Order: sequence, then structure tokens, then C-alpha cells
Amino acid sequence: MPVHSPALPGCFLNKIIVLLICSLSILTVVCDESIEGKCVSLANGHFDFCTKGGYNSTLSFPKEFTAKRQAEAAGFLTFVIEEWRNCSTLSLATAMECSFFVPKCSSKGTRVYPCRRVCGELLKQCQNDTSDYRELYMDLFLASCLILPNETASSEKCFEPPGFTPNNNISSPLDRGCQNLIFPACKNLGFYNHTIFAESVQKRFYKIFYNKTYGDGQDLDQDFPIFVRKQAANFSDCSTDIKKLFCGELFPPCFPEEGSPKLKTLCRSVCDDIQRKCPDFFSDNFMGAEICAFLAPGNTSHGFCDRTDWPEPFSWLRYYKEEPSTEPPSVEHVDEGPKGWVVAVAVLTTLIIVALGLAALIWWKWRGVTPASWLGYKRQQDFTTEE
Repeated sequence: MPVHSPALPGCFLNKIIVLLICSLSILTVVCDESIEGKCVSLANGHFDFCTKGGYNSTLSFPKEFTAKRQAEAAGFLTFVIEEWRNCSTLSLATAMECSFFVPKCSSKGTRVYPCRRVCGELLKQCQNDTSDYRELYMDLFLASCLILPNETASSEKCFEPPGFTPNNNISSPLDRGCQNLIFPACKNLGFYNHTIFAESVQKRFYKIFYNKTYGDGQDLDQDFPIFVRKQAANFSDCSTDIKKLFCGELFPPCFPEEGSPKLKTLCRSVCDDIQRKCPDFFSDNFMGAEICAFLAPGNTSHGFCDRTDWPEPFSWLRYYKEEPSTEPPSVEHVDEGPKGWVVAVAVLTTLIIVALGLAALIWWKWRGVTPASWLGYKRQQDFTTEE
């Protein structure tokens, strides 16, 4: 199975774009048949390479996950794993990435997560990699790992790849704690002063939104980007919550007084308030009522709630529409580059990273940007409107 192709995204910027496109779909898809209570072997199948990550079976595939889809997904997943080779071991990358796509199946037919320290070790090994946009991708990855069980494989609450031995002499980015929030508009909003994203990553987004370098001698822009201000003005009854939504999903909040960092989103109840008071905001900019459904449930004084799990396995299948083809499915056939399936398959890598994804969606929708075209594939009609 070829790993690289000139038409496939070849740098971490493109990987991040895929991550951002797909993180919208945190929703749980309800399949015709339950996949709980059933396991299937990975050996000799399209995902045989996932056995290198430390497990031999996954949850039973829904009927929508056809052989053609499996082949295409496997080709993309192999490419993603290969991107870690420059800085990490194959078993670590395989354990993490395969867990997003085809999770380990327990003897009871339920999903088994990788242990948090497996992700921590992967981040340790790659934290000094200077590949373009590696740091941004690492913070995205870190966000997903905050949800993993902080246990060892002996607890049977999670698993580790073969021969796994953590390097306890090096601290993991997972243990770095809350980072100062330095993005001026969000800091001035006053709801939180820390985030899980590094200051350097925040500066990258400052450059994206304001087209200027953070701290280059110019006065920092204190107000929100123009497209945020316009929407807040158009929906004045929801102005504060719209800004809170933007900040919270762009820079996930972190509260040192609450202990170790966790992945937080805007509480679903706050999103419901926006939907109730300003229904046109979502109908104009998002996928309608679906948006609030994927935010974390609960109520807190600051309006941000903890995500406690990854999305349901194979929930990304709702975004895949198989294209007609007269050729037999083949994992070798990748010369045409990523197609619509990428929108579905890559969903898994960041379903739990609501943070950056929703902010990117706000950006794209409010500014009319066409992110899918950057990767050279068409978006699905039920995902967003073709331009």
C-alpha cells in the first residue's frame, strides 16, 4: 500500500486543514444495527497494519462501512501514521491514530482507549520537531489526549502498544498545565485567562486573523476580527455568548484552580440559549440545530464544560457519500488524491477537538472561504454548500 502520493497532502498545514474541516462532526450517528457487543479481527484486512499498535480486533463495522470505504480510509490512515515517522516510533503513532479510526474492541465488545501516557510519550518524542505547523498539530492532538484514561495497561482501563516504556526523564506537553491566554480580544472578554494552547500557537492564529505578526512592535489589535464583530452586531441579544463561543472554541479554556487541564467546550446550555434567542445565527452560519448537540453538557459559573469522551465509533460515516466507480476498490488507487471520503474519515482524528474546528468553521462560514478546495477535493452536499 503506497503511503505517499503527490496528490495527497504532504505537510502538516494540510493535515491541520483536514482536522479543522472535520472537527464539526462531533455528533453521534445512529446506525441501523448496534455495533456494541461485537468485535472483528483486524488481521488480513484493510486495517491489518493497526495490529502494530497493540491490538488485534476492532468494533464490528456498520454496514455503511463498505469494502471500498475501508480501502480508502486505510490508505488515508496509513498516510497519517507515516507523518509521525520523522520523530516517533511506529507503534506509538499506530496505537493513537488507529484508535481514532478503528478503536480496539474489548472482550465485552466495547471500545478500549489508549492510555493517556501513550499519547504523552508520542508528544514527548515529537515536541522538538521543527516541521512546519508541527506545533499547531501537536496542540490539536494534545487536546484529544486530555480525555484519555490516566491509567496503565495493567488497570485494564486502557491499552499500550507492544514494548511500551515511557521515558520518565522528560516531561510531556500533557503535563505542562494551563497556558496564559494572550489573544487580546478573548483575554479582554474576561471569562478566562488561560487556555490549553501554547502562546506560540495563539500567535499563529493572531497572524491568521489580523494578518500581522504578534509582538512585532505594532500595537496589538484589541477588538475581535471584523467578521466576529459583524455577527455580534447582527445578533445583539447574543453578542457576548457569540464572542464566548468564538474564543472558547478557538482557544479551549483552562482553569488552574480546577486542577489538571481538561478539554472544555462552551456548555451546551449556553449554546442552546443562543439558538433560542438568536435562531438565525445558526441557520445562517452552521448546520442548524446540530451545532449545540456536540458541545459538552452541563452548567458552570463560567459557561464552559468538560468533554469526557471521544465520539461514538464510526460516527463520521454520516458524512461519507460513496462516489460511483466502475473500478474495483483498491487501497493502491490513490493517485487522484483525497476525495469526499476524507471529510468523513478524517473526522475521527478531531471529533473531540471542538476547540479549533468550530472556530475555523465560524471563520470559513462568516468569510465565505472554501477550505475543501485547498486540499483539492469536493465537499459533500450535506456538509456545506458547493461554491
